[in-house]
Amino acid sequence: MKARHILLIAGLCMSSFCCFGQQQLFDRFAGQDGVSSVHISKAMFDLLPSLGNVDNVGNVNLSHLKKIDGINILSTEKADVKEEMRKTFKTLITDKHEELMRIRDSQEDITFHIRKNKNGTDIEELIMLISGANEFTVIQILGHFSLKDIQDIAVRSD
Repeated sequence: MKARHILLIAGLCMSSFCCFGQQQLFDRFAGQDGVSSVHISKAMFDLLPSLGNVDNVGNVNLSHLKKIDGINILSTEKADVKEEMRKTFKTLITDKHEELMRIRDSQEDITFHIRKNKNGTDIEELIMLISGANEFTVIQILGHFSLKDIQDIAVRSD
């Protein structure tokens, strides 16, 4: 019984370290010259119900947005920082991620990766890497949402 508790605590600590490490990557680049950064916390999404008894704003269903724990966005046009970010954030993609889609054209390469929860039912992380000739952008969305939620947001926001 004690062994199970110790393993459970160790597992929780490891998942916290993993998220903490990812946040450190974003924080490291967010403070650099020539890097634009955006961080939207869970608290911001929790404010959405304070808009009144509104379930939809525009074409977006707010219930889907409440499933998001946070969004991190970094972007740069500086060549040296772009290359460093590209290499660093590719390491963020592990064997626990699965590639959803890859788009390549003459201007940019875009990849979408997801990491599902242990049960494989919900997505815990969506990472988009966008590498263009003059810019690199990484977008990370954390939470507990489904592919259907993403589809609904994408279709309704068109």
